[in-house]
Amino acid sequence: DDDDDDDDDDDDDDDLSLYPGHDHTRVSAAMSQSFLIELLDTSHILTKPQLRSIIRTLPTCYIREWRRAYSLRQNGASLERAVRTLNKHKGKIVIVRSSEGNKFGFFTPDAFVKDEKYYGGRETLVFKVSNHTHEGGEVEQPDHKQKKEREEHQIGRFPGKNNSKSDGQRRETLAGQCRVDVWRWSGNNDCMLLYRHHSLVVGGDEPALYLDKYLRDGSSGECKTFSCPMLSGSKDFVIHDVEGWVTADDD
Repeated sequence: DDDDDDDDDDDDDDDLSLYPGHDHTRVSAAMSQSFLIELLDTSHILTKPQLRSIIRTLPTCYIREWRRAYSLRQNGASLERAVRTLNKHKGKIVIVRSSEGNKFGFFTPDAFVKDEKYYGGRETLVFKVSNHTHEGGEVEQPDHKQKKEREEHQIGRFPGKNNSKSDGQRRETLAGQCRVDVWRWSGNNDCMLLYRHHSLVVGGDEPALYLDKYLRDGSSGECKTFSCPMLSGSKDFVIHDVEGWVTADDD
């Protein structure tokens, strides 16, 4: 099962992560190593380099120890159970894998509160993990010489093509053999979270992510809140697995 591989700390992948904060600047290995992230558990959906790449896009106060607090495999398919567990913590990352093998999710620092209207702060973001093929072909993995050059001469810069959208909301990085895309708040609306007894919605107008209360069915679409495309392979999908990760020092 390729979900459980690549669990070793692959620092060669980590140096391609994104600099956390609001200027979205890509940085070299020397700078990124100042933001050390310890993962206390293993994900059955993402590799450690992929998960670290997502965490490094968060505000710096969340660049710390993380652990898996909820797993559909271990804790059962229940949105209410997942929410009850995750609400004990400030930082929360929810990772979803569909039955088609697509991997995506969201981060939020906000508690899940049942309401009939949207709420939430602007730090909430969504992400997607896909293969490393770009529209124009494959992205070359850096060799050790390139890594050394970045460390010595390119502090604060990232060589090569920058595929970020002009609006600055999409951020892209490589982790292993996959690409991690992150979309932040776009400014189009403030429809971050909507939690009701039968579902959890992330993003307004057309949601970036919808999960039903049984964690069985979901949907995704082009969402104005994050200016993101559909995160899943198809608009409606069957949920295969869900994980909830939290900041460990909140325990």
